[in-house]
Amino acid sequence: MTRQINVHPMSLVPLHLECLARARPMAKATGFVVRVGGKHFPATPWHVLSRRNAETGQRLDPEHGEEPHSVAVWQHRAERLGHWTRTTHMLLAPAGMKLWFEHPSPRSRNVGPP
Repeated sequence: MTRQINVHPMSLVPLHLECLARARPMAKATGFVVRVGGKHFPATPWHVLSRRNAETGQRLDPEHGEEPHSVAVWQHRAERLGHWTRTTHMLLAPAGMKLWFEHPSPRSRNVGPP
């Protein structure tokens, strides 16, 4: 029996991500869109937001050792293809708690909305 998976067209459009530490750019990456409960959210592999090696858990930038506080997401404007809009999503609460969801499966390293 074949299982059908419905993929929203926006899931096929890559997003440009920029990780920020105290509003300072620290890394660039790509992401994609997922739909949860009728809403669309950006998602990306775990190492992008954690800034850690997925296999070893070691920091990707040991010299600075800082985790991103927010991520800027650049995407096409719905009404003007070819024009980009930027939204910024906080990744950490003031107390340091993660504001992003990590998939519970140890084999899956995708992250997304809380």
